[in-house]
Amino acid sequence: MKLRVSVGATHVGDLRRTLGGAMRFDADAAWLDAGQQPRLGLGFLGDTRPRIAGTGIPEWFENLIPEPGPLRDRICAEHGLDPEDDAALLVAVGADLPGAVRIEPSREPGSDPPPAETSTNGPSDEPAPAGIRLSALAGVQFKLSALRSGDRFSLPVGPDGSWILKFEGQGFERLSEVEAATMEWARRSGLEVPRFEVVPPSAIDAAGVSLPDSAALFAIERFDRGPGGLRVHQEDFAQALELKPRYKYGGTGKRAISYDGVARLVADAAGPPGLTEFVRRMAFVIGSGNADAHLKNWTFQWPDGVPAPNLSPCYDQVATISWPRLDRELALRFGGERRFDRLDRDALSRFMERAKADESEFTALLECMADRWGEVEERAPASMRAAVRKHWMTVPLLRPFADKLGGA
Repeated sequence: MKLRVSVGATHVGDLRRTLGGAMRFDADAAWLDAGQQPRLGLGFLGDTRPRIAGTGIPEWFENLIPEPGPLRDRICAEHGLDPEDDAALLVAVGADLPGAVRIEPSREPGSDPPPAETSTNGPSDEPAPAGIRLSALAGVQFKLSALRSGDRFSLPVGPDGSWILKFEGQGFERLSEVEAATMEWARRSGLEVPRFEVVPPSAIDAAGVSLPDSAALFAIERFDRGPGGLRVHQEDFAQALELKPRYKYGGTGKRAISYDGVARLVADAAGPPGLTEFVRRMAFVIGSGNADAHLKNWTFQWPDGVPAPNLSPCYDQVATISWPRLDRELALRFGGERRFDRLDRDALSRFMERAKADESEFTALLECMADRWGEVEERAPASMRAAVRKHWMTVPLLRPFADKLGGA
């Protein structure tokens, strides 16, 4: 097996199975000589050596495919694949991956060349496969890439979806509304978010394809897709750190990572503006009671031709405190602490010292959140409204601002 890896129209390397059965990625020499433009990922800039996985596929590529769960099972069933075969799954969905990366079987010398593209990150000219094609959207939740026309969403027959439809899982009542309210709170607090809305199942044209039951769906515009099918390259933080998806909650041992360490990663990669924005978003994660801001819910974007990445718009912001049965702790440690009720001034000081950041942006964002909550509260489900008010009274870092919550 040999797979061609491209970013847009540029060949950046090859994945191949060795005689010993391992999967190995080798960067293309011409791409390296060109200064790794367009970028593939942060880790490759500092280390151009081959990536080798004795089982599965190298970590950066493993993070491109859905994690074990309903979406992965559905894709594998439709392609007749073993859900444990990461390499086969990567081949099956290689034309519609996150960002601008494409992976396809390598054509041997003398065979027809791959189709030309008119833009570095533009759409492929390959004919679309017959039937609905499920995109390789990362994560566990069942979600589909879709095309939008007015108020209607249709499942694409090729890799051209520009919106993501997220289905509600069992046991997470009114998940779509909670996510929409959380994202609106982020927007009104001054954070960049894509367009989004809550839509009924009747708004989906599924072309006869069976879809999971869902009282409502959360629809969000893809920030890695642009006008005319333009693709904007990206990598999530698990890719940037080259960690397996199962370590998205920080891992353990020598490779354990905290929000403090992530802050340093962002500062090194995206500079002071990136660090400032990360600090602001951490304030929002804590203020909104989001226990699921793991490494795969943060993303670097690599617009074509830029030497350094920037943070993508906010996504997957959900006030998980709305469901009391879920753990009340952060996805990663913050200043040495994880539990919300232990996030105090000491934890904040430790985080800021390790991140080498100014806490004024953190405090300003919390104050803005408190001011804007009243504008969002009326659209939030009752469970979220009650949980947010309790959260701001019980988390030490939030308590000084609790009496400023709009509408109190």
